[in-house]
Amino acid sequence: MKTYARDENTWRRYQPFLSDKLRLTDNNLPTESRWAFRDLSIHIDHYENPNKRTVIVCHGGGSYGRFLAPLVRFLADAGYNVVLPDLPGYGLSEAPSSRIRYPLWVETVAELAKQEKAATGLPVVLLGMSMGGMLTVHAASAAPLGTVAAIVTTTLMDPRDPDVRAAASGSSATPLRLLSLLSWVRLPVRRLASVHAMSSIAEVNKLSEYDPMGGGNSVPIGFFLSWMQYTPPLEFEKFDRCPILLAHPAADRWTPTALSKRSLDRFTVPTRLVELPKCEHLPIEEPGVSLFQSTTLEFLEAFPNQATP
Repeated sequence: MKTYARDENTWRRYQPFLSDKLRLTDNNLPTESRWAFRDLSIHIDHYENPNKRTVIVCHGGGSYGRFLAPLVRFLADAGYNVVLPDLPGYGLSEAPSSRIRYPLWVETVAELAKQEKAATGLPVVLLGMSMGGMLTVHAASAAPLGTVAAIVTTTLMDPRDPDVRAAASGSSATPLRLLSLLSWVRLPVRRLASVHAMSSIAEVNKLSEYDPMGGGNSVPIGFFLSWMQYTPPLEFEKFDRCPILLAHPAADRWTPTALSKRSLDRFTVPTRLVELPKCEHLPIEEPGVSLFQSTTLEFLEAFPNQATP
């Protein structure tokens, strides 16, 4: 089994550019395991707090679980059971190229949520960043009612919106018909998405562009095509699963707040929007990152954190 501790250390190269409150060290690393989902081998980073509410962290199209661990470690410190899967096609998870499609991401997170709820006796929290934001909504919609207690997300990009597709790729959207002819072709994520706008830190952006687990990873064009063409199980107006906190980076050059707000305004469940000052797409800048942490904890305090007998 390949691990981040032994086989892949690109994630370590980000740490010098992060603040002390975020930085991963040998003393605060998650444990690593494998989850056999159907015929796939899903790598999972895990901050274990048995019998506590689980937060499942969903990465986007330019990152992976370990990449986001610095941003969510505060939840483990606050007593939450934090699970960070590498979704199919990313990180150290293993999946055939033909299977790497967005609906599989939805199914993976929905099933993981069901299993975590069964293990703890509590509905889970889904936390998503970038493309992982809308993924949390789609997975909550696909899971049985009562599986997900709350959603926290940094973006809510509806891939059916042409403006979202253009922003995500950094150019005018490529015609879907052309993409469908090339669905089997694999390209580095940096060729398909604006990974260069990940943060305000140039070194982090360059690392992200060439990270073999994330932005430098080659994925089938068909994955992004299936994301753009995905029809959610529930339209936003009919989404009845849980409340949503949108903690959006205020200085996001990749996917501006206005695009996420278009989606948020359509929900009828309780929602809250907080903008994170000076944060770009990956919220690592102060004071926004501290606001992200405090707002998220405040939001989650509304939900009891002890397992039922």
